[in-house]
Amino acid sequence: MVTGVRDGAPAAPARAVRPAGGAAGEVFVVQDDRARKRRVRFGLAGHDFLEVTDGLAEGDEVIVSDMTDYQSARELRLR
Repeated sequence: MVTGVRDGAPAAPARAVRPAGGAAGEVFVVQDDRARKRRVRFGLAGHDFLEVTDGLAEGDEVIVSDMTDYQSARELRLR
């Protein structure tokens, strides 16, 4: 069942998101050759993607690989 669609809305892969309660979560993005944790807010949720309403800008690169080992890390060196 489809309850809403927003063409062109920024989205993040659901597997890249660590829930932080309600419509909030955390993702890691690439910034200055480092992984940085970013708080985000979500709108519509699809099967594989979540609409991002706050916290990401156009062109931000979201890290999709498993980040569970870095729960408390704020910065990581990328290889």
